[in-house]
Amino acid sequence: MIRGILAVWSDITPEAAAEYDRWYEEEHMFERLVVDGFHGARHYCTVSGQQMFFTYFITDNAAVMQSPGYFHSTDNTSAWSRRIQPHFRNTNRTAYNVIRRIGWGYGAAAMTIRMEPANGCEDALVRWLGQDQFPALLKRPGIIGLQIWKADMEATRRKVLDEKTRGQDRTSGLTVFIEATGMAALEELENGPLSVENIVAHGAVSPVISRHQLMNFGEKAFLSDI
Repeated sequence: MIRGILAVWSDITPEAAAEYDRWYEEEHMFERLVVDGFHGARHYCTVSGQQMFFTYFITDNAAVMQSPGYFHSTDNTSAWSRRIQPHFRNTNRTAYNVIRRIGWGYGAAAMTIRMEPANGCEDALVRWLGQDQFPALLKRPGIIGLQIWKADMEATRRKVLDEKTRGQDRTSGLTVFIEATGMAALEELENGPLSVENIVAHGAVSPVISRHQLMNFGEKAFLSDI
């Protein structure tokens, strides 16, 4: 079962923004997908919140980000990658395991809620989100699926060569990921049951809520000959 996520939120300098999109669409997404244990990727622009772009890769588990194949990929980046990566700013890169998922479709819009649990509150926070909130939220019009991602800090903090060109990455301990058919359904969640105030009241520290529009996606199957 596929249970891993490598998630990256980042700003890009204005002079590199247009080329950054081309780099993801034409090269970077697919150079990661050839790594054993990687299965798919989704690339978004942010329409509300932080940072400008959000991308996640679907993997077997977080341990894939400690595999020889992954390190070979990150340590042998292309000339195009070496040109783009110094333009990353405010990057949050975290390797996660998926600990809760309901709903199985893909949506054109997504929301991420990055947070740290308060001391001693992680189990209660995850239970409130995954058991108390998710089943009811999935019944709302436009909501396709909901997940909770828990960081594997050992996998996240293993240094990769391309981080030297990006600068030091930030991380997030827990992330809620929600897919929807459009922004309106996600905005209702942000202004209602999953508001910053409500999440903090249930044990989260400094949650960051962002809404994202899907730009493109890739699957390992796309790399096969037709």
